[in-house]
Amino acid sequence: MHINGSTVKRVVASIVLGTSMLTAIPAMAVEYIGIGKVTGNSVNVRTGAGTDSQIIGSANSGTTFPALASENGWFQIAYNDKVAWICGTYFTVSPISIENSRGFVKGDVVNIREAASINSKVITSVPQGATLVVYGDEEGWYKVSANGVVGYISKDYFTTEAIVTSVASTLGQAVVDEAMKHVGKAYVYGASGPNAFDCSGFTSYVFRQLGYTLNRVAADQMKNGVAVERANLQPGDIVLFNNRGTSYIGHVGIYIGNNKMVHASTSSTGVIVTDLNSGYYAERYAGARRIVK
Repeated sequence: MHINGSTVKRVVASIVLGTSMLTAIPAMAVEYIGIGKVTGNSVNVRTGAGTDSQIIGSANSGTTFPALASENGWFQIAYNDKVAWICGTYFTVSPISIENSRGFVKGDVVNIREAASINSKVITSVPQGATLVVYGDEEGWYKVSANGVVGYISKDYFTTEAIVTSVASTLGQAVVDEAMKHVGKAYVYGASGPNAFDCSGFTSYVFRQLGYTLNRVAADQMKNGVAVERANLQPGDIVLFNNRGTSYIGHVGIYIGNNKMVHASTSSTGVIVTDLNSGYYAERYAGARRIVK
């Protein structure tokens, strides 16, 4: 399969099981071929790869979805955690890069070589089960970091089947990119976009643009996704806060990295970026959830 003339690299990831009359995406490893962006307005999303299939929604220009497969000019996408299809005429897919992901050694003791060749000099070796950072992909070899040096490991002795970092970071960054488009927009209680938001209306709107459905209020968004420790926050995670003096979840934002979040704050500030260590939010931090994985 080719997209834009180049072979797509497949990376394994997991996504949340959903329920609908549409086929739910299994709660197991599935392959993403890339991240796609809608290039037309009000583009139909369908149950199958063809114009005779049922229309179950639509997406506007700039909306981003994980792409799962392609068929006869159509792309299978993750739409509200279900499998759906969108016409490739109005959907451009960029392959997911394997770079800066992690893989696992599956041979007993495996050589790391200076170049991507069996005849190249051995510069170090690694044991079975070792986790290595992947920096590139060449025919039959991965460029990796091991024991303080960068070299090449044969794909015969290295698996990327458990890689999730590149997919999570790609999707998470897409969440952040969408969220940051709305900085400066107004805060209005009960609003859910696109021109004004309350806190949970903001998070709901942002994730909806990428094909994910969140519960509407902050307290219920604590039930979405999976729990994440604060030390393991990644861009795209939602961060939640108690109302002062209670255990009730009353506020939510989107983590953007560097200990900061973007959120619909107050009527006087609108959508802003805030440091999680600022006193008000540091005192009320209640937890985080990972929606895209």
